[in-house]
Amino acid sequence: MECSHGYVRVDYDDEIATIVIDGERRTNAIDLPLAVDFREAVRWVEQSDARAAVVRGAGGTYCAGGDLTQSPEQFIEAVDTSLDAIVQMYESGTPYIAAIERVAVGGGLEIAVACDLRVADADATLKLPEASLGIIPPAGAARLLVQHVGLSRARDLLLTGRSISGATAADWGLITRTTDDPESVVETAQSLARTIAEQPPAALSALNKAINAAFPQPISSAKWDLELAKPLIQSEEFTDRKRGFLDQ
Repeated sequence: MECSHGYVRVDYDDEIATIVIDGERRTNAIDLPLAVDFREAVRWVEQSDARAAVVRGAGGTYCAGGDLTQSPEQFIEAVDTSLDAIVQMYESGTPYIAAIERVAVGGGLEIAVACDLRVADADATLKLPEASLGIIPPAGAARLLVQHVGLSRARDLLLTGRSISGATAADWGLITRTTDDPESVVETAQSLARTIAEQPPAALSALNKAINAAFPQPISSAKWDLELAKPLIQSEEFTDRKRGFLDQ
């Protein structure tokens, strides 16, 4: 299934859906058209009979986050649109698996942490650099990261903006499985999806709902994070800092 703008597609085989992010930029950065396509892809999966879904990037790269060349207004709209998909993924009875090749940065990592499981190559780079740009992760990563790695490690990543490897992320519990061969990440994720798809779908759905209920603050409240981020995204500080970031 090809989405409206052609930046995301869904491959479907034997009850496994694979959402492929194929952006205009080599890093699969998320602009508004891509965000619209991603939301459309998730909705398609939710309406299908898929028993599991894999989220991957095209070209051997997962996703380097939001497109910083957008205007503040476009950036906010792209985040808001992406959040619709992220909330739907998190609350879904269908298990989602992120297949992280090379990089999962910013908004790309926010999509990954909303998935139920994550596979990455050991040398992949995971990073939430928003604080260094003068903003915050606006699509729910702050609350989801705490659930995955604990408060102290979440603060470490969020407040410093530093990167960690796939291997370190696995030690922290953020990554479910790692591979030493970057080219085997997608295959490993799809193998995991097939194993999960063999389980009774009603049990999988009930399990996901039970696990999500373990946390008192639902992911739908992540829209509040976007409200916190909006004035920061529209600030001169962000404009200046993202210019320096893009010049690196």
